[in-house]
Amino acid sequence: MNENKGSHPKRPLILIMILVASLTVTGCWSAHEIHDIAITNVMGIDVTENGDVEVSTVIIKPDALFNEQYGGGIDRSLENKYRIQTATGKTLFEAIGKLSKSIPERIYFGHVNVVVFGEQAAREKITSSIDYFRRENEFRPNIHFIVTKGKATDLIRFSPDFNITMGLEIMNLLNINRFASTQMIRDVSQFSKAFSSDTTDPITAVISPASEIGIETESEYQKSSNNNQQKNTVGEIMEKAGEHQSAVSLNGTAVFKDGKLKGFLNERETRGLLWITGDVQNDIVLLDCEGNNQGSISVKITNTKSQLRPDISGDNVKMTIDMYIEADIGEVTCPKLKMTSDNLDKLNQQLEDLVKKDATIVLNKVQKNWQADIFGFGEAIYRKYPRKWEPLAKNWKNGGLKHMEVDLNIKANISRYGLLQDPSSANESR
Repeated sequence: MNENKGSHPKRPLILIMILVASLTVTGCWSAHEIHDIAITNVMGIDVTENGDVEVSTVIIKPDALFNEQYGGGIDRSLENKYRIQTATGKTLFEAIGKLSKSIPERIYFGHVNVVVFGEQAAREKITSSIDYFRRENEFRPNIHFIVTKGKATDLIRFSPDFNITMGLEIMNLLNINRFASTQMIRDVSQFSKAFSSDTTDPITAVISPASEIGIETESEYQKSSNNNQQKNTVGEIMEKAGEHQSAVSLNGTAVFKDGKLKGFLNERETRGLLWITGDVQNDIVLLDCEGNNQGSISVKITNTKSQLRPDISGDNVKMTIDMYIEADIGEVTCPKLKMTSDNLDKLNQQLEDLVKKDATIVLNKVQKNWQADIFGFGEAIYRKYPRKWEPLAKNWKNGGLKHMEVDLNIKANISRYGLLQDPSSANESR
């Protein structure tokens, strides 16, 4: 008989190894207690009159993030749980270093989701800013870069209506609108890649107060201010309304070239860019009723595809853009329109003409006037003709891109119009 049958001679050794390993585990070396840090999730970057960098952040205490009173929106009585902190410096690194001098907790930047550049900062400080965010390991590479036409500090001082801080308000807006035609959002890694490329110029989204594009909103706070206007001076009312302005909107695209902001694309020009890149989704366009000016046809774009086909013949460079658009009819207000195959063909032709016009407008502005390559033309040429690209690259953004012939090949397909073929009308059952 074997007396050791069923025993495990290696078990004591394994237990000893587990015990030693557990004793050596002391947790994350860089961990910080949640109550010892101050969190920020949005940062605004501006340039002062003397050329210094101005950094603004929304600092929030961790216990405010988990307070039950925030479940249904912002409780004004808890606004002291966060504050706007601003610091200036000769560099972004110096300005951010100064932020912590008036805060008793350590500022944690690991939750920064959005960096808003004021227009002047986007023109003068974008290169140094990219360098800083790429070097500093506490910031994540998926931080979104966006631009505002005014000062960034003014925008992040808005009071949020649906989230704890303006950072979360903006971030949720970016997530919800990521497929809309006016949104060209880029994060640090995407922006940096295009920034350092000789085949592509970077772009990103533009954020503005909603009132600038005709969207009027009124919060409960503003209502109460208006109701109590007899108790306040006009200056006090306007000051409070400005402090608690909340609605922001994503509208247009910021275009960069040679390390600085070149200019802005409006909503239609942005849509033209997205037709070219094949990124339009869930957008609504209006088509005219054939033969009269009464009513319109609302068409929802469900899918777009685009292909760039470069061709080099001698010294001539040509780019053919194949665009395919799928759409559904959402609403018809034309009084006597019949949804026949002939009329569908006419609607498709209308949509193709609209796409061509949008694309031509943005090509004239960006390709011809700015000589910026935000379309990926240089990248397409490099992939097909890698050996021929090097001599082209030297003058690509100084004459080469401008004089390149671009041919638009567009095909639209309005394939669905629901159960109703014809528009609704009164007494149609008689």
